[in-house]
Amino acid sequence: MSPSMRYRVVIPVLDQLHYTAQCVDSLLASGTPLEALLVIDNGSRDDTPQWLAARPALTSVRNRVNLGCGGAWTQGALLAADADWVVLLNNDVLVGPAAMERMLDAADRHGIDVVSPALVEGALDYDFAAHAAEFAGRLNGAVRRGWFHGVCFAVRRSVFEAVGFPDTDRQLGGREDVEYLVRCLRHGV
Repeated sequence: MSPSMRYRVVIPVLDQLHYTAQCVDSLLASGTPLEALLVIDNGSRDDTPQWLAARPALTSVRNRVNLGCGGAWTQGALLAADADWVVLLNNDVLVGPAAMERMLDAADRHGIDVVSPALVEGALDYDFAAHAAEFAGRLNGAVRRGWFHGVCFAVRRSVFEAVGFPDTDRQLGGREDVEYLVRCLRHGV
């Protein structure tokens, strides 16, 4: 890992190896460097630990217990102290070509410190590559301020210094992203 990276992608996982493998493959195929990936295994009981162990070049951390999504995000953000941006990404996400670079380039162009890509949720029952190209072209330049999506969002390092890290309270019921958005908005981010 270089002394300073533009971004690190933090992927919290708990079981669901099929999604994790697809996600990692998608990121690598999109041009995301392997050294930019950080998988946080929150105590998986399926084949995820073995899959990660068989890929020593893929940086991963295994927690003995499930720290929850917010806990894994915070752990990853702390471990990614060498990065200007921390991308918090669910393991069931697929990305199009140059997705991370495009998202961060747009954030830099528009002066945005927390950014989410445009995305589509649902079953992958279509040609992803064709759809990704058309979707990216159609939404190129679109900006919606005051909102981000917890499926994937990137946080500039300076935001952690001003706002703090995502909440690690596992009682938020999957709403760690909303809690963090509210704190960001309260701080003018």
